[in-house]
Amino acid sequence: MSHGVRKLISQFDDAMLQAAMTRFNMHGPCENQNGYENHVYRCLRLGEPVILRIGHTEHRTAGEVCAELAFLKHLHVEGCPVVRPLTSTTGQTIETLPIRDDDYFVVAAFTVAPGETLNLTTADKDIVKSLGETTARLHQSSRTFSPASSTCKRPTWDRETLNLLNRVTARKLLSEDDAVVLAHVHDVINIYQTKLKTARDYGLIHADIHDTNFTCKGTTLTLFDFDDALYGHYAYDLAVTLVETFSYERDDFTAVHTFLEHWLEGYTLVAPFPKQWLEELEFLMTARILSSFLFVKQNADGATSAWEEAHYQFCRTLAARRTWHAFDIRSFLQNRP
Repeated sequence: MSHGVRKLISQFDDAMLQAAMTRFNMHGPCENQNGYENHVYRCLRLGEPVILRIGHTEHRTAGEVCAELAFLKHLHVEGCPVVRPLTSTTGQTIETLPIRDDDYFVVAAFTVAPGETLNLTTADKDIVKSLGETTARLHQSSRTFSPASSTCKRPTWDRETLNLLNRVTARKLLSEDDAVVLAHVHDVINIYQTKLKTARDYGLIHADIHDTNFTCKGTTLTLFDFDDALYGHYAYDLAVTLVETFSYERDDFTAVHTFLEHWLEGYTLVAPFPKQWLEELEFLMTARILSSFLFVKQNADGATSAWEEAHYQFCRTLAARRTWHAFDIRSFLQNRP
């Protein structure tokens, strides 16, 4: 696991939890939501359920969390269906719990997303369409968002991935067999940096939209967990959704193409989804897979799960081919009017 996550586990105790709850006027009972890179609890505040999130500064700095919450507030004001950040007893959206010197925890709180999570692979057309529409609304609102200051800003995808690569390399977590993947990661980062970064194509995105990061009530979806929000290409949000929803190992892409058709139907109710974005989709899906590969490597701590092993092997296969055409999006494009 990452050094920051190790610190999160080793330096956090019940006294820290109680201090965080007090800062946001919360009380028990608290239910551990089993967050991975953050401690996440469902507590009560004035009798209503709320979410308390506590992360180590090595995972996200106070400035990065500040930017995340400012973005959420902006989206909420713009009418996007997202959870809302809550203020502490001092009127702040974040609080810090010092450990020693520059070592501290960053605490934030949120409303609870209404409804239930679901399985996107079995979701009906209306839900998939609603997800596309919700993503488009987020992107439209993102275009009018400006960070409050240079110290209150989210990272870019390429910088985030490069930092992850450097951490994995520094800790010597890549074997000689991973050399081909390493080269492919560098290729993808270099190509990504040449992509257009116009206001139409590029902005602050969620970067982790999949079926455990939104709830559904009827056909109304509510997005949460903006912990991975970063500056990237808007089509990357769709790339993440596809990668996290469908297995890589398939011969029949009919389900993927049907999902994509319904998602685009919803998105284009709000904003256009240019053909150029669709042409970039396989590349962006590969970018997601390779960054996830580095994340898995960074957090590997002994035995790996079957999913992690499958993910690892797929990355190696993709890298060995020196390609990102593995999802048959090209045939989807050919069949579109």
